Amino acid sequence: MSATRLRAIPASLLVVVLLGTALLAGCGETREERYCAVLSKERPGLTALAERGGLQMLLKSIPALTRLKAAAPEDLVDEYQVLLNALGDLRDALAEAGLEPADLADRELPESLSKTDEERLLAAVNNLTSAQMTAASEGIESHAQDVCKVGLTL
Repeated sequence: MSATRLRAIPASLLVVVLLGTALLAGCGETREERYCAVLSKERPGLTALAERGGLQMLLKSIPALTRLKAAAPEDLVDEYQVLLNALGDLRDALAEAGLEPADLADRELPESLSKTDEERLLAAVNNLTSAQMTAASEGIESHAQDVCKVGLTL
C-alpha cells in the first residue's frame, strides 16, 4: 500500500510543478514584449545589411530573420516564413548553380549556366520582389513601427 502512495506523490508533485511553471511563464514579459526586445537588438545589424544592399547582404540577414521569427507573435510568423522561404530559395538556387552572390553583382547571369539553373535562379530573384514578399515585408515593418515603436526597413 505504501508503494502505491509513493508513486502517487511524485505524480502529484509533477502536476503542481507543471502548473506552477505554466503560471509563471505567463508572468513577466509578454511574447509581444520579448519580440520587440529582440527586434530592437537585431535592428542595427539588419539596417547595416540593408544599407550595403546586394544579394550577399540579403543572405546574411537570414540568421537575424530566423531569430526574429522565433520570437515573433503568432500573427507575424507567416510573414517571416515568406521572407525566409524566398531567401532560402535564393541561397539554394545559387548553391545549385555553383554561384556566389557576388557572381551576380553586374546583374548578368554567367553564360555557362544550365537552362535549369538559370530558370531556378531567375525565379528565386524574381520572388524577392513578388507581391507576397512585399506584403510580408510591409506587415513586419508596420508592426515594428506601430507596436514596437522601432523603425525597420526590410
